[in-house]
Amino acid sequence: IREALEMRRRVLGDDHPHTVASVAIYAVYLQEVGDFEGALRQYEVALVRRRQAHGDDHPLYGSSLGRYGDLLREMGDLEGARSALVQADGILRAAYPGGHNRLAANTLMHAQLADAGGDAALAESLYADALSQYEALVAPDHPAIASALLYYGEFHTRQGELGAGETALRRAVAIWSGRRSERNWRLGAAQSALGDNLGRQKRCDASTALLEQGHATLLAVRGPADRYTRRAADRLASICT
Repeated sequence: IREALEMRRRVLGDDHPHTVASVAIYAVYLQEVGDFEGALRQYEVALVRRRQAHGDDHPLYGSSLGRYGDLLREMGDLEGARSALVQADGILRAAYPGGHNRLAANTLMHAQLADAGGDAALAESLYADALSQYEALVAPDHPAIASALLYYGEFHTRQGELGAGETALRRAVAIWSGRRSERNWRLGAAQSALGDNLGRQKRCDASTALLEQGHATLLAVRGPADRYTRRAADRLASICT
């Protein structure tokens, strides 16, 4: 990803839309691997350049602003995250009155923010809204639906709503399994989450198998130091305790 960005900078220049798109993609990648400071710098570059090129009411700017807000959530700045996500929601709703994947993604990130802030009622409403938006926009086996189901299922599990959590997480595992690949770390994340859910139900044999599968996949694809792998390892270490 970084090599593609550097090539576009050399060939197209820093301000070309394709270069800015690569900056935004690189920011998402850095956030995913846990380099929050690096991601912050890249998001800020993308926001400045998209605002200069398109204005602050353009959906590309709104999409980057939402992603920036999601990063702030992960960094613990919930107020900053809320401000960015609310502003992004307004931009995207105005740009896409009929719905769009970018708006659904922003709603999902807003749900995660409400979840992190302890507002379970708002989080429940937003998770359901995000899933509903995706289901109206994409095929039932689309990865975006699997991601929404994963986060929604984990939310239900944490809330003690284990049946609803299991249902959502089984759907997520089924979707990711249909896209099986030895590099499909998201399948491992979904298996780990489902194993955690079943462990809380004291269904220990099924829980153990899923937790082991999920951890093995994450370990192979993302490595032992990765935050998703460490989370799966922690779950595996506490099976049915």
